[in-house]
Amino acid sequence: MATAVTRHERMVGLSPQDRMQENYLDLNTDRFAEPGMLESVLNTLFVRWEEKYGITDIEESYSQRFKNIIRSAHGWAIERT
Repeated sequence: MATAVTRHERMVGLSPQDRMQENYLDLNTDRFAEPGMLESVLNTLFVRWEEKYGITDIEESYSQRFKNIIRSAHGWAIERT
């Protein structure tokens, strides 16, 4: 009898780009020693998610952008069920 593969098991071995496509937020894959690296990674993720969920009113702060993404993703998930 086959066992179900967990989401975590599917993510093992994927590149950071592939993880981003799966909406998987893993900040442990990179070292953020250089100034602006974390902001660059977050912005790349946020832009992709804002496009996916149709967010057009882009906020300035990362915290507000993330909050809007979570709200939109939640609404999007409910519509799909």
